[in-house]
Amino acid sequence: MTAARTTTDLIAWPEMLARHRTAWLQLWRASGAVPDLGPTWAEALVSGHRIDPSELHVLVGWSDDARAGVDADADTDAARLRWVWPLRRRSVRRAGLRWSVLGPLNNVYTLHSGLLCAGGDEASAHQAREQAWTALQRQPLRWDWFEVDSVVAGSAEHAQWQALAARDDAGLRSVAIHRSPYLRHEGTLDALITQRSRNFREKIRARRRELQRGCAPGGALAWRQYTRPEEMDAYFALARQVELHSWKHAEGTAITSREWETGFYASLLPGLAAEGQTVCTVLFQDGLPVGHSIDLRCGARVYGVKWTYDMNHARLRPGVLLMVGRLDQYLADGVTEFDFLGEAEAYKLQWTATTRDHLRLRLHAASPRGRLARALDDVLARLKSLRRHAAPPAAPATPPDTADAGVTLAARDD
Repeated sequence: MTAARTTTDLIAWPEMLARHRTAWLQLWRASGAVPDLGPTWAEALVSGHRIDPSELHVLVGWSDDARAGVDADADTDAARLRWVWPLRRRSVRRAGLRWSVLGPLNNVYTLHSGLLCAGGDEASAHQAREQAWTALQRQPLRWDWFEVDSVVAGSAEHAQWQALAARDDAGLRSVAIHRSPYLRHEGTLDALITQRSRNFREKIRARRRELQRGCAPGGALAWRQYTRPEEMDAYFALARQVELHSWKHAEGTAITSREWETGFYASLLPGLAAEGQTVCTVLFQDGLPVGHSIDLRCGARVYGVKWTYDMNHARLRPGVLLMVGRLDQYLADGVTEFDFLGEAEAYKLQWTATTRDHLRLRLHAASPRGRLARALDDVLARLKSLRRHAAPPAAPATPPDTADAGVTLAARDD
């Protein structure tokens, strides 16, 4: 594929689903099926968050200059579709003014920056980002700045956005979103914990034996996984029972605490289950659900999207049992990476010290309002810097003992 043979199109959301969803789905499957880049994920976001479809457009790249007749044949349509980027334009208030912000359709659980391209390699993605950014300068939607989330700091994608912003004088701004731990390992759970402290190894092995004994015939524990679309309603009912009595519910971050999250998962899980990507686990004690997890599997990579436990059963440490059981199963089944997602919380760092720093990048439009927004960003950045230098120095934090971080396996262990 070359830039000269690719044309771009900005398509309204309803039209994209009505005329090109099949092509989008086929491209997603052919490109490695990373969960959050296909139409199933995008539709779940729109449904869960109840987003106004008028805010949504999809920027696409087609191979060949001529597009006549591509809508008449889904196979031809799919063959010509080179990349897809669902976008949302929203209005925000800042410094007493209304601004138009354009960016990829995403939420807190989005795994990548949203651009799906044929090939799935960095060379193809690089070319698609170049074409998309060029198209954004010409398309008719008015926007004052463009924000792209979930960019990994130091990645090839990050470097390209820096280069594009410098080339077009877009005044790039970068904000750290979160530092996400991930575990990369080829081999068994026993091999994984070999290099950890003796205390950690003994505790993890003890938890595994406890789980195995408990799930044996006559034991008090039961372990069940839900992977098929028709199982998702039953799983979700059990997960809600757990969430209602979890620490996440008390903090307002449980599935049961936020209506949009309930709608998001209710729409997402059956669709991804149909693609073989949903792995939901429930741990039972004496027939009662005490812990659950939502994982998304894509080849040799697993994304740990959500898990928690019932605080009434905290002494059982169901979060640790879930983590040990899942990792034991996944590693034995050829998984080489488990992505914990979210923030680098202590219970995740018990397992790995390796993290990805995710950024939100802001690029300003080449317009009078875009330049004004850039100037405002400069002023706010200077004020923030002055406040930071004027504040008294904070007391140094005590560094965690990472060698034995898993020894205590504290109550918030999931």
